[in-house]
Amino acid sequence: MLDYSKCFFSSNIAPMNMGPRLSTLGAAIDAYENQGARSFVCMAPNIPNVGGWFCEGLAAWGADKGVETHNVLHDPATLDPTSLVLQAMAMGADAIIVAEPAPAAIPIFNAAEDQDLREEAIWLGPTSIYDTAFPAAVGDYWAGAIKAHIEFNTLDSDGVDNTAWLSIMDEYGNASDPRDSFSQGGYLAAKIITGVLRGIDGDITRQSVLEALQTMEAVDSDLLCGAWSFGPGDRHNANQAGRMVTMTADGWETSRDCFVSDDPELADIRS
Repeated sequence: MLDYSKCFFSSNIAPMNMGPRLSTLGAAIDAYENQGARSFVCMAPNIPNVGGWFCEGLAAWGADKGVETHNVLHDPATLDPTSLVLQAMAMGADAIIVAEPAPAAIPIFNAAEDQDLREEAIWLGPTSIYDTAFPAAVGDYWAGAIKAHIEFNTLDSDGVDNTAWLSIMDEYGNASDPRDSFSQGGYLAAKIITGVLRGIDGDITRQSVLEALQTMEAVDSDLLCGAWSFGPGDRHNANQAGRMVTMTADGWETSRDCFVSDDPELADIRS
């Protein structure tokens, strides 16, 4: 069974990305600090250690801030977007975070448009809704009204790594392959592990790779808000800072540069 949390609670896995919990929280933090939101609905798939875990991060942060949080969790196999939107609106929150993959988020935003709810709440999403196809899929109704937290740099940024990623996608990928945060993270993970493997003096074995990862120097990239390393320890979550973007009629615009998603669960890592 899918369990996102295990990716961030393993001594042998160091995620390249922030993860859906931190990205969902990042969207809430920005709305709290810049749009005055003091109550939130977290909408997510009801899969054990998936949607609930995303929303628990928001709840833990909210408890510390005196912020009211509610969850709308649903069976992903029987998605009823209109029912979900109406359930979320009935909670009277200032902001609704649609913590869904893009294919599930699109009908939810379409249902909200059908109810003309654009101005009735602050509408947010994590990095999963940030891709080049999303604005056209939800339409001009939402231009300027959807903000997303992104785990890496913007898709059109002109840094060395982002430019290389786009070139590789154009040369070796298909036009239909998503240009999104997950693809950026895959490229960066491949680049980093390749560099680590090339730096091993001697045979490449399970033990030599582990030692090389645990002792690697921190890596900087234009895709990241800070240095990343695997490091020692029982669990890892080196990427904790992201950006905010606002959807426009034909794409996305950066609305906030790097800031940390201050999840209480990560206090021991930060210390």
